[in-house]
Amino acid sequence: MAAIFDRSVRVLLSLRPEWPYVTLVQQDDGPNLAVPIAYKDEFSKTMDYFRAVSSETKAAGTLLLDWNLQPLDISVPNKI
Repeated sequence: MAAIFDRSVRVLLSLRPEWPYVTLVQQDDGPNLAVPIAYKDEFSKTMDYFRAVSSETKAAGTLLLDWNLQPLDISVPNKI
């Protein structure tokens, strides 16, 4: 299971064998969205996984830790 934390090679969450039971939860901006934000698709999917996992009581702690590393790798400001 140590490979799950290898940040040198990023594998999309949707392609990882640890995530098969997760049903994505898309962002709900409500009916009066003022300005849509053009998120990168990879970032949007990662956040969809986060919303799903945080609402899922079966999620293991290692999956949450793995998710927490993903936005850090994707977002440019976090690389500075």
